[in-house]
Amino acid sequence: MAHRGAPPRVEATTDRRTAWSTDRNRTIDPEHSIAILSVTWNKAEDAARVLAEAAASEGLPLDRTHAVLVDNASDPRVRELVFDRLRPERVVVNEASRDGPAAFVESETGHRNALGFASITLIENRLNLGGCGGFNTAMRYAVGPLEDRAGRLDRLWLLDDDVLLPSNTFAALAKAIEGDERAALVGARAVDAGDRATTFETTIYFDHDTGLLAPDPSLSDARRAEHEVWAASVGGTRGGAGYAGVREVDVASACCLLARRELLDEIGQWDTRYFLYGDDADWSLRAGAAGHRVLCALDAVIYHTPWFSKLTPGRAYLAERNLLWSLGKRSEWRRLLARRSLGLAKRAWRELAAAEHARAWFTARAVIDAARNRGGGPVDPPAKLRLVGALGVTVRATVSAIQLALTGAPREHR
Repeated sequence: MAHRGAPPRVEATTDRRTAWSTDRNRTIDPEHSIAILSVTWNKAEDAARVLAEAAASEGLPLDRTHAVLVDNASDPRVRELVFDRLRPERVVVNEASRDGPAAFVESETGHRNALGFASITLIENRLNLGGCGGFNTAMRYAVGPLEDRAGRLDRLWLLDDDVLLPSNTFAALAKAIEGDERAALVGARAVDAGDRATTFETTIYFDHDTGLLAPDPSLSDARRAEHEVWAASVGGTRGGAGYAGVREVDVASACCLLARRELLDEIGQWDTRYFLYGDDADWSLRAGAAGHRVLCALDAVIYHTPWFSKLTPGRAYLAERNLLWSLGKRSEWRRLLARRSLGLAKRAWRELAAAEHARAWFTARAVIDAARNRGGGPVDPPAKLRLVGALGVTVRATVSAIQLALTGAPREHR
């Protein structure tokens, strides 16, 4: 899911934009082939439910829609439950290491899937690769073995395994992307699953002064004045009412995201280092840098648990580390990278002074691991973290922050 840490938006030049056909009155071309991509870890009930809800979507051509569910090394009993509920045509084992290329071993089950899709494939990752690695696995399979078997795909629909999906969500996403020839990604409006009267996420923009994501454009953004008028008309970007239509944004969250298949050919998949947080934001901004538009379809609603209610020190570590990598991808962003990395080092010192040793450790490790190019999942502090240990890692973070400020952040290993 998108998080407050993300790289800045890059203004694109018109000569780099890809022209795609536009029809503002249709939802989806009935001849289009679609792949639904979802990732789960020990959530069998949710994973089966969200695919069943997707199958009931208005305007979705079931006979041309293939579902790919990636299981991130769940408990075997959970995988068995998913298998029993979905009855997939194929089971694929991905033997790849955390950083290596996909290594698919595919077998047919002899079943006809339970939801009426053209096909369902269950992919079993041998390792938990996080949401980032899971979606990358799904994308690699979709544009590889799935297209080899079923033909070229037109759209990719990414879904978190724990969203609640109304029947008209897909139609609103499809209408938005078909209605704008420059749109490459379209995200949904997120409503609190525990309070369905409250919208907690609509528009997501990059703040050019802080390097973080925000619901409003920066003061210097040309879209700011019009955005303020719109926000006032609906009672704000969050918690308002009367949301409708389509808004141009900088970032669309992958918890429910419709993408043009061509985008993968143009900008590639997600940064394999990220594991969780900021991966979809990075992808969105890369799409913008390539000259495409990113949209939020306000009529496309999902019910979800707000990301900020699930934020832990370990997840914050991932978000901060990943942000530094994103800021290091372009020389124009060096100023923001320096400010952010040095700011995190200072924060670690403040946390240390306040005797918040664990927080200081997580903050410091985000800087250190960004400089070291250590990808993958969250890290845990020593069981008996004391002042000396927290002090040592904070000193190392200060050195790493200076390194990032002077030489930039390391790039992804492809």
